[in-house]
Amino acid sequence: MESESSRRWTVRAAVVLAAVLLTVVGVRLVEPLVLYQPPSGEPTPVEARVGQDMAHTVDVAEVELTSTDGLELPAWWVTPAGVDAPEEGWPTVVWLHGNASDRSLFAGAAVEAATVGVASLLVNHRGFADADGSPSPEGFVADTVGALQWVDERPEAALRPVLAGFSLGGATAAMAAAEVEDLVGALVLVAPVSTTGDVLAQSLPGLGRPLGWLLTHRFESVDSVGELVVSTSVIVGGDDDVTPPAMAEDVFDAAGCPGELVVVPGVGHVVGPLVDDGRLLDLVTDPPEPCD
Repeated sequence: MESESSRRWTVRAAVVLAAVLLTVVGVRLVEPLVLYQPPSGEPTPVEARVGQDMAHTVDVAEVELTSTDGLELPAWWVTPAGVDAPEEGWPTVVWLHGNASDRSLFAGAAVEAATVGVASLLVNHRGFADADGSPSPEGFVADTVGALQWVDERPEAALRPVLAGFSLGGATAAMAAAEVEDLVGALVLVAPVSTTGDVLAQSLPGLGRPLGWLLTHRFESVDSVGELVVSTSVIVGGDDDVTPPAMAEDVFDAAGCPGELVVVPGVGHVVGPLVDDGRLLDLVTDPPEPCD
């Protein structure tokens, strides 16, 4: 016959198990709501981002991409204004925005790149701004691979574009490159998320790391760049407190083909000053060569 002590331990174990299960279920339910901050509505037009004078130096075509899981997504194809593509096609950068932003984030970078004859495809993550779908790491990768396939099929685009992304977009770029490296010419990660767990640990000291173990929405740059033969360059602001330089260094050190590591002093977790600095544009318009 079961003793009173045994029954008490059974009840306690059941209570603990129930609490653990409720915690796991709760984290899984709120995870997308906490992790993603998608803006709604139409993105800010290019001319509003860069000013009329600069906007007149580019042609902006609204195009539609198809992700590898069949989702149709809006994007902008930005080329030098009034100039025919060279016979071999435009050298191209595929830009991926980060959290709480949309494809207009890199409008200034795209305009600057066009001044040296480089085209840009500005991609919108699913569920952000005017893009359909729900955010997820797998979905973002499917969108990115679809964008790379779009470029691969365009006669006016040179083969193997540079793939560049900011923050979550940087991790997405690394994960997509690991899947379809043959479609990527070089990888440029802008203040990349090293791992989702690292970001949580940074923002929630003492609590973030255990929560990270429970997440299903995982963005992993470190694990994605190790086997790549294309160069991986990383640029980050010296005052970035979201994905600080130490995270950028972790990603760079993990790269199978390290390109350049750039830390821009006095810059936080933002894109504009990194574009103004000029070295981000250098990395995407003249990237390091692949490794043998």
